[in-house]
Amino acid sequence: MARSALGEGEPRLGSASASGAASACRKLWYLHLAADAGIIVTAYADRAGGALEVEKDGVGQFKSVVLHPTVTVAPGSDIERARTPRSRRSGPV
Repeated sequence: MARSALGEGEPRLGSASASGAASACRKLWYLHLAADAGIIVTAYADRAGGALEVEKDGVGQFKSVVLHPTVTVAPGSDIERARTPRSRRSGPV
């Protein structure tokens, strides 16, 4: 029988790791669009959270994930453009 690397009785998907993964994905997506739009991001932080439902067998799935990013841009940057960055190459997303 295969054993979980997390140990007996622990969920196979932790709420912190999955909401962290969603947060990291969103951050990379935003930084990519911001760079393409010529926006200089000087700081990016996120308070991510989520609701995880764990079954009796230890398998879990997310019911919700909420992201609360805070972005700081370089002085003189267009704040409105930073709120909804668009790629210069691909147009609106």
